[in-house]
Amino acid sequence: MDDVVQQAVAADYDSLDGFYRTVFGGRVHHAWWGDGAETLAAGLLEMERRFTEFVELAPGMNVCDVGCGYGKMASSWVRDHGVRVTAVTNSGVQAAAMEGLPGLVPVHADWSGWNAPAAAFDRVVAMESLEHMSAPAAEVAKMARALAPGGKLVLAVWLMPESTCFRWLWRFIRKTGGLAGIASDADVRGWLRDAGLECVEELDLASGVGKTWTACLAVTLREALANGVFRRKLLADWRNNAMRGAAALAVAVCYATGHAGYRFFKAARVG
Repeated sequence: MDDVVQQAVAADYDSLDGFYRTVFGGRVHHAWWGDGAETLAAGLLEMERRFTEFVELAPGMNVCDVGCGYGKMASSWVRDHGVRVTAVTNSGVQAAAMEGLPGLVPVHADWSGWNAPAAAFDRVVAMESLEHMSAPAAEVAKMARALAPGGKLVLAVWLMPESTCFRWLWRFIRKTGGLAGIASDADVRGWLRDAGLECVEELDLASGVGKTWTACLAVTLREALANGVFRRKLLADWRNNAMRGAAALAVAVCYATGHAGYRFFKAARVG
């Protein structure tokens, strides 16, 4: 990731710290609504449960979480699965929030600039991180090099179908949301293949994540009406926040019309 993109992504997460804590509870990813979740908070926890199950953790594993947010999911892995987690984020606010959490090694660095140890991790995971990387193929290759023998790379990725006619809308979403790019599933498989990995399992979750964006807007409105401090922060940057709200609606439209995807990928070293 070049310096300009890195700084922009980090600044975005730092400046929106209050929003992510208030609306998302510090969980910076999609929610899963396919199993009857009735609130955003419940859907976020259900998404973490599904991703954790897909990662296949075992006690004693050494895990690297690339783009870990506030470390909430990583902390649950330490507590519930007995693993060690190196948690990498380019956000200074997020890194500070993880200081002192048992079993976590917070790393405040951009993934592309961090000197990741080679062949060190049983699992390297990146949940909704590739979207912020300007050179995702190179970053996936770096993740592959960090895998210990027998290790697996696990990704959760927003996807833009290759045939979508909504590319103009995705350009607006990318610009407003601080995203470097949105890939297709074929792109991701190609990055894995070029990194010497074989995709051993995929899970399509597109049908159950789209509601995240309308729920986010609903929670934001509710909190703005009830919480004066939160409301004043929103209004202080109302132009940018209005654009973010429009982008959230745009993502919801893309999911609802089949012009957005979301998938887990699990890959292992070929041979």
